[in-house]
Amino acid sequence: MSASVKRDKLFKSWTGISEVALIKEVATKGENIDLCIEYWARKRKLPLPEYELFFQDVVQTYVQRLLTERLVCKAEMVLNNVKRDVKSFYYQFACECDDEELRELVMDHLQKKDPQNYESDLLELQFYWDLLQQLQASPDLLAKCKVQLRRVNIETLVHCNESYLNKLLAELYFLSLNPSLLKRLNKYDMWSYLVEEAKFGQLVRWCTLAGQPTQIEYTELDLLYCGWEVEAEMFELALKALEMPNETLRNCFAAAGYFFGDEREDVAIVIRRLCTTESLERNRELLEKLPLGHFLLNRGLHTLLLRDFVKTRELEEMIEEFPDDEELLKFLVALKENKTDDLEEFEKVFQATKVYLEHQGIDFNNTQPLVTLFDFLSNEPSVANLNCYLHTTALQNIPYLKTLSIRNPVHNSESNITNGSDNCNNGNGKYIPTPYDFLRKFKQIDMKEVSKELQTDSLASFSNEKLCAKFGRNCYAVYYFVMDHLQQYGQLTKGHLFRACETVTEFALQHANNMELAAHCTAFIEMLGYDSQYLRNYLKLCRLLEYEEDEANEVVVNTAIKNFTQLLARVESLLLQRIVKEPAKFPLVDYQALMRIVVCSGQRQWPMKVMQHYACDDDWWRLLVLMQYFDVPLSQLQILIGHFESRAMGEHLLRSFLCEVPPQSKRHASFSRQKKKPVRKGEAKTVTTSSETITSITSACNDPNNAVFRTAPSQQRLHFLPDACGRLDLFAIVLLSSTAVNEQYVNSTTKFLELMQDQRTQATSWNLLRNCVKYRLPVLAVLAATVYHVNVEWQWLVWLAVATNQWTEVIKLSTMDMEKVSWLLLDTAVRQGDVCLLLRSFRIFFKENPFAHLCRFLQRTQRKRCFDDEDVHSLRLFLLAWSNDSITMPFCATLPRNELMHRSIRLLLVHLQHNFDSTLEQQKLINCMCRSDMSDISVKMDFCRLQAIFEALQTRPGWAEYYKIDFEQLAEENNQVYEGLLEELRAKGEYDVAVRLATLLQQPISDIVYTKWITKLDLTGSADDEAPYAESAFQLYEEEISEHSLPPELLVNFYLYAAGRLSNPCARKYQLLKRALTVIKQHHLFPNESFDRDQIEYEMIICYLQLDDEVASEMGIYHSEYFEQIMLNERCVLYKSFLELKELAGIEDLNVSIKHPLTRQMEARLEAQLNLLLDKGDIVEALRLQELFECRPIDLRFVVFCMALAEGVTTIFSMSSEERQMLRDIEISSFAKFNKRTLDSGLLTREGQNSPSKASSDLTDSCSTFEFEEIPSKEKRETLETIQGIASKLTYGVSIGRRIVMVYRAAMYLDKEYLDVLRTKDTTVLLQSVSEEGCLHRLLVVSDILTSSHMTTQEIAELLALELATAIVRPRFYIFTTDQQAKNAIKNTPVWGYNIDRDLHLFLELVPNTTKLGNCLLEYCDALKAYRKFQDNKPYEHNNVFERLAEIIRRYGLPTNSSGNQMPTSIPPITTATNAGSMLPPAQVLSHKKQNIIYVELLIKAHQCYVHECSMEGIANVLNRAKALNTVLTNAKSWSLIVRMLSGIGRYREMFYCFDSLLKNEQFESLLGQFDEEKTIGLRQAIITYLREYCPNNGREYLKLTALHFLMYQELAEMWEQDAQAVLAKVINQSAVSTALLPEKMSMANLTSANPTKTFIPKLRCTPELSLLLQQAMEYYTHATENYLLDNKLLLAQRVASLAEMLAVQIDLANKAISDRSAPEPHLCVCVVNVQTRDEFRELINAELSVPQSLILSRAYGYDINWSEVLLSQYVILGHANYLQEYLQHMQINDNIIENTVKGFQLYAQHHRISTRMDEHLSQLVTLIKSVTLKYKLASLLSLKAIVMSLINDQTSHYLRDTDFGRNENCNLNDM
Repeated sequence: MSASVKRDKLFKSWTGISEVALIKEVATKGENIDLCIEYWARKRKLPLPEYELFFQDVVQTYVQRLLTERLVCKAEMVLNNVKRDVKSFYYQFACECDDEELRELVMDHLQKKDPQNYESDLLELQFYWDLLQQLQASPDLLAKCKVQLRRVNIETLVHCNESYLNKLLAELYFLSLNPSLLKRLNKYDMWSYLVEEAKFGQLVRWCTLAGQPTQIEYTELDLLYCGWEVEAEMFELALKALEMPNETLRNCFAAAGYFFGDEREDVAIVIRRLCTTESLERNRELLEKLPLGHFLLNRGLHTLLLRDFVKTRELEEMIEEFPDDEELLKFLVALKENKTDDLEEFEKVFQATKVYLEHQGIDFNNTQPLVTLFDFLSNEPSVANLNCYLHTTALQNIPYLKTLSIRNPVHNSESNITNGSDNCNNGNGKYIPTPYDFLRKFKQIDMKEVSKELQTDSLASFSNEKLCAKFGRNCYAVYYFVMDHLQQYGQLTKGHLFRACETVTEFALQHANNMELAAHCTAFIEMLGYDSQYLRNYLKLCRLLEYEEDEANEVVVNTAIKNFTQLLARVESLLLQRIVKEPAKFPLVDYQALMRIVVCSGQRQWPMKVMQHYACDDDWWRLLVLMQYFDVPLSQLQILIGHFESRAMGEHLLRSFLCEVPPQSKRHASFSRQKKKPVRKGEAKTVTTSSETITSITSACNDPNNAVFRTAPSQQRLHFLPDACGRLDLFAIVLLSSTAVNEQYVNSTTKFLELMQDQRTQATSWNLLRNCVKYRLPVLAVLAATVYHVNVEWQWLVWLAVATNQWTEVIKLSTMDMEKVSWLLLDTAVRQGDVCLLLRSFRIFFKENPFAHLCRFLQRTQRKRCFDDEDVHSLRLFLLAWSNDSITMPFCATLPRNELMHRSIRLLLVHLQHNFDSTLEQQKLINCMCRSDMSDISVKMDFCRLQAIFEALQTRPGWAEYYKIDFEQLAEENNQVYEGLLEELRAKGEYDVAVRLATLLQQPISDIVYTKWITKLDLTGSADDEAPYAESAFQLYEEEISEHSLPPELLVNFYLYAAGRLSNPCARKYQLLKRALTVIKQHHLFPNESFDRDQIEYEMIICYLQLDDEVASEMGIYHSEYFEQIMLNERCVLYKSFLELKELAGIEDLNVSIKHPLTRQMEARLEAQLNLLLDKGDIVEALRLQELFECRPIDLRFVVFCMALAEGVTTIFSMSSEERQMLRDIEISSFAKFNKRTLDSGLLTREGQNSPSKASSDLTDSCSTFEFEEIPSKEKRETLETIQGIASKLTYGVSIGRRIVMVYRAAMYLDKEYLDVLRTKDTTVLLQSVSEEGCLHRLLVVSDILTSSHMTTQEIAELLALELATAIVRPRFYIFTTDQQAKNAIKNTPVWGYNIDRDLHLFLELVPNTTKLGNCLLEYCDALKAYRKFQDNKPYEHNNVFERLAEIIRRYGLPTNSSGNQMPTSIPPITTATNAGSMLPPAQVLSHKKQNIIYVELLIKAHQCYVHECSMEGIANVLNRAKALNTVLTNAKSWSLIVRMLSGIGRYREMFYCFDSLLKNEQFESLLGQFDEEKTIGLRQAIITYLREYCPNNGREYLKLTALHFLMYQELAEMWEQDAQAVLAKVINQSAVSTALLPEKMSMANLTSANPTKTFIPKLRCTPELSLLLQQAMEYYTHATENYLLDNKLLLAQRVASLAEMLAVQIDLANKAISDRSAPEPHLCVCVVNVQTRDEFRELINAELSVPQSLILSRAYGYDINWSEVLLSQYVILGHANYLQEYLQHMQINDNIIENTVKGFQLYAQHHRISTRMDEHLSQLVTLIKSVTLKYKLASLLSLKAIVMSLINDQTSHYLRDTDFGRNENCNLNDM
């Protein structure tokens, strides 16, 4: 059956099932989930992804309900079936659950599931839970996430893309600033997020902090920035993705050496940014690649030419190119090549400097005398020569020489000091240092003897004598500074001076309020030669604020540098107040100081309050002066436009700046100063001032090739006719062009050229056209068109030629046809990028021409580069006009429409070729043209194909640099652009791109793919690389074959080629040959000229046999096509005969041309492989290898022989002698591997009857029949034994042997042919034969069928569940008589001849997993519920199980007059849930009572299945169902079913609710039925337990009834005993006399002590009621005794009998008390039934009771009696004379008792008085002693003289006279 048919059938079966129920079913079973989604998505008409979400939501709700019901294992199974993450789901459920117990249950389940990784998983899940909560707290971000993840929960967050998760964390961090989120972020995703979100500030912060040391004040993100190094790939990503970055970000990237695309090639911007960021040295390599020499020289940046990134060779090459700067370049070369610390190199530098200064016309002797001095000193003159030189040259102007002696005051010569003092005072500057000063400075020669005599305290004079006079202290400070540095370092550099000035500046700023100190600091800076104007300006502003605040009586606030912005704002506000007060007086000095501070500090926020004030007043003149004077940039003027009262005035002012064209390049002196300010680091290099803008516009306007020139209006771009101010007078040109000559129409090129070149005056329009060309004013052509519009085509031509600067080219092409000239003009305009001018030309001259739509498309795509729908619309308008033939081009009136389209396409291709630098923009343009459907109209050009080719090339990064596409050639016919590109790709090894391109071009790709594979193999195969031979590589090859629909022979040939390259056998070669054979199998290829399958297989096996053992063990074996494509799909079950297998193996057609000899090792490995194939079940490949190598292992021979024996091809007699000998050694016990012990034993029963013997079970099918069944023939039995014997010897191929044995045995018992059974694939046919035919060993046959068919556990469970359900349902429809109805109400039909109630354990042996069988039976319970709904005409769930149940009912359900075994003649239809509402209710074929019976039986059988494997979850499920069913049965009053369910399941304690139901409804007797012994014991104990625990008050009658029914004598006796005890308790409570009313008496238990205690004898009030109660209790004890005896509990019976005797004693005492008339009322008697202690027992027997009563009481309480004490108390002391006689009647007295009594009496006599009666009674006791010696001894001690004398006088004891026991009596008494 095909897959589609199965699917349709499955869909049909789901028709009556509700949506939610079906989802639950498939999710629980884990089957047909995809089909379920497809079914309901199609039914609901929803997309599959959308319905899949709904499916998951329903499953989630279902799982949550399961978890709420504590079914965690089932919930986990459901989640696994739908491929959900159990850990994530359970953890989120636990976090969201409010039930603490349920939460702990779920978490414990997670811990038990994976205890090793529980802690780590818990931390991970906790992180995602926190993340989910933060997302839920941010609704906007949550909505954004739902677009990407559809469902936002822990599971989706865990399994989402890592990069997306990191971006989400980054976005969430910037929303919440939660530092814990940063722990999971990596720098790449963080950078990507910042780039995508264009967070320039964070990018700048990162670039600034990267690699820097951390600070305490840094945030967590800043710390990460410090540790994250920005890599090159990250910069490249930002450069590609960021659009319109700000200046700060550009500078940061430039500092790292990365520039954006619009600046990368601009040297000026690169230098400016590197200088701004002071990163010249860091980007030295980058600068070396740029042509910096020319640029720096032209810009006058000579200092940068001295840097290392400008090579000396480059400067030397520039000398020839710039002859005017030759000396400068040589000077720079000398400075770069020589060092100043070397004398020779310094001389070279000096010479070069000298030559450069002379070339500049500088008199260095006067203006630079220092140069002459250096020249002289470099020759190392003598002191005399130096002295002469110093007095002969004019060195007065050198400040250094003037201060030389002052800087060395200690070591100055005498003359120097004196003259220095004079010079300092007069300031004439005539002082010249002496040679000694030079010796001290340069030669370290100290002239101390001279300097000591001429020391002076006066200060020397510096160059600034006025400052020296005014600030002498500062001079000293400078002097001290210079001296200190010279002493420390030996030289004074600019860096030292700069740092000194920097320190002094900070000092001045710190003490800004001290005017005197600030003045001295300023003087110090000036003396060192540095400009202090910015410091002075700052101090001036501070003093200004202080002055104003003092005037306003405000508190003076010291404004520090930290409040720099606040200072500027306050100053500007103060100046604005002054201007408002006195408009005529402008504070120029203060405002100038403010502006200088702004420029110095690099502030870009210009002071705008004053200018805003003027703008509000429309005072444009003052505003213009301020902006020109202070060089305010135009961007500030643009900001001020909104502040103008008249906005138009501001716009006009801005336009005047932008459009003004000055007559000369120099700026006017009235607007800006001529002095050029030095360029400092950080100053406004990037700021464009208004005057600079004007200059740049001027230079741009004078350059016709400039881009600004081409795009600016024509009036700003051409050479102007100068007027008085130097400007062109357009009006004058128009007047001069105006004439009275008549206009004429020109229709030829010759005439046109004649008029344009003729200098004579022509008509006005032609004069204007001629002047248009002459003065390059396109506007004149427009005027000409307004004058005479007839020649509009020529006027358009002139305008466009002049505007695009192509007039010269037009003149050159004048010989050509004007049609071609016009198109060439259009082509050139587009090529040069002048599409704006082209559009303007058509809008001016041809307003209605639709060709303007195409021009507009070109203009928008070039300038805006948006490629939006508006562009598509423009192009579509052009195409519409073309299709309507409404386009007329100039000079092209007769142009065919196809040619027009062809040339238009060429314009588009030229536009694509020349006006876009980025391939991405080109691709967008092509996409735009494709969207306009231009490819559908154009036949020659397919833009969609071009777009596809672009997309294919985009897969190759940087393809535009390697592969150039000439788009213009695409417009030509039969062009080979694509083919050439394809060949180029193949030549350079870009095979993937070539394949895509060839596919697009519809060219064969087999060669490309094959070449790609070969090339890849050649590149990697030479090295020791396993990548080309990995499984993934083979998978890629096969995917390419499938993807491109290539012939599989290509892959086979490639594998063979690759294998042929490997000469030696190896794992690679084996894998290649195996893959080749696999391809042949998969595609069913027949051997052809390219390969020989048999030879390939032979070579593969040979290669495998030669591998090492370790390598060979890792290699997978090769299987046959039959095994892989058929047997694997059929569970590896053998359904073919031996002859069919030989045919499949192709043994007869095997042909191997080349064979190799096998070694022993290879033969052993071959046998091992054959054995492995047998174990796998691949008998076909084993037969092939056997034939290929002529190797026949013993196991393969046995398997083949077994098959031959079973099929009847051979007999036992054809075996060899060795094989026969081996069979003789086989033991019968070895057959056990093919049998199940419980299924083949002789104890099996049939039809519920015991079989007397194994023979009878084999010969009979039922005890009620005597039909004789033929035993299988002896031949078959012997063959079976032979096959079993051979199969038992198998070491390999056991599964095949088992299949043969089991199939043969089943066929033998079924009396069928072996091949028929072997080829039968449907097991139900064979099982039906087992059921219908009375075969032997039915369960064994069933087991053979199931086992040999390799059925799964689920299939076996469903099969047996169907049989059991049938056996349970079928008897419900039998027609019984009245007597049979009750007897057979619950009797089930036998299955395969076995009673399922008694022999169910045998059926359970057939199922590997009885839990699944129980689940299937419960599904029938659900189906039974659905059937009840079906009968009641209600909606129900329709599934496969319901269908099976309905089929059973249809088969056996109709009651007939015939026997139950006959089939009904007609089967009523089963109505579905969809049409049930419209039909009448179906016939009642199964009553509710019978349904309940079936349900109970199914539950019982399911419970037994679960118990068999101890499935607690299944047992719990059964108990839950039983509890629900109990309610139904109670309502139906089915008491017998309740008892059946209770006894069948047997879990009485868990099912006490059944007892409740029976007791509440007074049906307790139902439990006392007839059951088998096993159930009786359990039910009996359960009833007793229930009654004792749940019915303690009113359950005694039920207990007795139960005990009597079940003959529970001991329990009955215990109950009688309990009743007696209850009566005794009542007696004690009602009749006992309190101790307060009892008289005290001396205790008889301690008579021998010195101080005997007092005690009370317990009494009872003797009444008739007391006698009745005591009589009742005695009867109860009597009954208990009888029941104990019946139960053979003799000891218990004896104990209870003693208690009965005790009650008889109490009754006797009570009766005597009542009958004593002399006793006062009320009558009291001694209480013997409430003895609590042994002392009470002693009191009673010592004082109150007689000997028989004492004996009874002793037996009742188990206390021993001390008869010596009792006799002493009762007989001796109390004097009861008859007590001794009673004792002697019941007991035998001995000498020990009497001796102890005497001893007790002696102790008593020590403390009490002795009476005569006591002596008499004691004498009577002594006379009873049998020992003469003891009697004499005691009589002597007691002074019983009569006894002593009688003994002495006795002849036999005369020796007693020698004894005297009367002496030392006290001593003797103590010794006792």
